[in-house]
This record gives sequence, structure tokens and C-alpha cells, in this order.
Amino acid sequence: MITSSAYEGGPLLALDGDLPSSKLINDLYSSHTPLIAADGAALKLRDRDIRPDIIIGDLDTLRDERHDPFFAEATIIADPGQDEYDSGKALAWIIGKGYEQVMVIGAEGGMIDHVLNNFSLLARFSDRLRIAVRQEDSVGYIVRDELQLSTEPGDRISLIPLPKARVTTEGLQWNLNNEILEIRSREGGSNRAVENRVVVQVVGTIALFSY
Repeated sequence: MITSSAYEGGPLLALDGDLPSSKLINDLYSSHTPLIAADGAALKLRDRDIRPDIIIGDLDTLRDERHDPFFAEATIIADPGQDEYDSGKALAWIIGKGYEQVMVIGAEGGMIDHVLNNFSLLARFSDRLRIAVRQEDSVGYIVRDELQLSTEPGDRISLIPLPKARVTTEGLQWNLNNEILEIRSREGGSNRAVENRVVVQVVGTIALFSY
């Protein structure tokens, strides 16, 4: 059974959304390296006085700021192609370097179309990479097969299909038994843990969020 520890380690990838607190970023950076910024996320990290190790993208947001001495030690990978989002370019680079997991920050906030695009993209890459998404008060996992999660009774657990999955669960207030979740039909938001362990088995892809 796959546990949340399978998502630990690997790079920390900052997308150009709302970043969590500097303390959380630095805490994550202590166990997830290198710190990779997708284009404009580099500027948001600079605002926190946090230096990315690698910057990847078409640089249409970073522009001449790439020459700021603050980024002097960063490896800048310019990819002007328009067939992939900067976040997709960063994920492809991570896979190409042989990493098996990544922790993502900045996937949410800002323009809603960007948020939806981000999660569509994370689902697309999840067949080659274990992807966790961290917010200030929650952690999300892109799950394609199974996940065993340590919980406390009362924890809020949301299961969001990306875009469709057959799901079986244990340890939730409203368990699923080989049931279909699908965007536009049936989602699985705001369930509750009733045990110290939640088990999710998936055929398809979901985003599991734990609060």
C-alpha cells in the first residue's frame, strides 16, 4: 500500500500562484530540493527573499529581471516554446532528471483559469511523477492508484476527480465502494475522516486534499 511518505523528497516546484508563508516554504525546502521556479514564481520568491536554484519557462514574466544579481546563482533554463505551460516545462524537466516525486506550491490563487489549468496539468503528469500540492493549511495528493493516509478523526478529506475516477475508500464518514466520481456529475468534496487511517483506491485520477 502506498503511503504519503512516497510523496516526500524530490524538488520543490513553485508555480506562479499564491505562495504559502515564507516559513512553510523554507521548511519544505529543507527536505525538497532543488527549489524550482516556473518563470514568474521567481519574482514572488524574490519578494520573500528566497532564492530559487532553477528558473524554467519562456521568461515572458521574468524578462530582464533575470539579470538581477539576486538570481546570479540560479540556473536559468529559457524555453520559448508555446506548446506547453511554464509549469509543464518545469515538470518535464523534473521527470527528465529522473526524479520520482515533487512537492508543488503556488498552484492555487489568482486567476481561476490558471488554477484549473494547473490541476489539469498536474493530472496529466501524474502517470510519471508522484505529485503533492501544499497550501498553508492543507496538503493535496494527485492519486492514480492507491493511497494510505494518516489522519485524525474529524479531518476534512476531499476527493476531486480529474476528471473521472472509480473510487473505493476506508475510514471516511461517507465511504465509497467502487463508485464513480466525475466532474459535472458527482464530486467528493468535504468528507470526514472517522479513523486514524484513510485508504483510497483509485482507477483513474483524483486530487485528494487533507485539511
